[in-house]
Amino acid sequence: MWPSPNGVLKVAEDLTKLSLLVDVDEADIGRVQEGSAATFTVDAYPQRSFSSKVLSLRNEPKTSQSVVSYEAVLSVDNNERLLRPGMTATATITSEMIKDTLVVPNAALRFVPPVPPGMGPGHARAALAPPKGDAKRVYVLRAGAPVALPIKTGATDGHVTQVLGAELPLGSEVVVDAVVAR
Repeated sequence: MWPSPNGVLKVAEDLTKLSLLVDVDEADIGRVQEGSAATFTVDAYPQRSFSSKVLSLRNEPKTSQSVVSYEAVLSVDNNERLLRPGMTATATITSEMIKDTLVVPNAALRFVPPVPPGMGPGHARAALAPPKGDAKRVYVLRAGAPVALPIKTGATDGHVTQVLGAELPLGSEVVVDAVVAR
């Protein structure tokens, strides 16, 4: 899933049937299809999520600040007449649904432990170097020190990433940040 803060509600046939125009980043457009499920929120009802689906994808690219996007048209059932034309919406289009899978926060994939005191720069670089190629790693605490565990990753929603394989046991606590006492 991915969020898009650029949606704007437009009138279709009548006020009970609206369209939501959403900009989809070119990096994500390959995962979005007509018929994909979607949800969106509006500032007027921040605690409420509205259901929708992708009606069509426009082929004409739009460029703003060197970012290319494509417009998706989402259907909106407005039988309750809560929504009004021109409201700004934040939409999430579901491109893939994965259930019962192990995930880690993306911050854990970016974490690099601080250089331990007394470790020379060459040794520290080798110990803390990022994995080669597509390899990823996360850190878990063992005896109070971060220990790297190699993992294979799958799908991501931008906040969490799927872990494939059994290198990281279910329930493991991964390190996402460190505070160094001086």
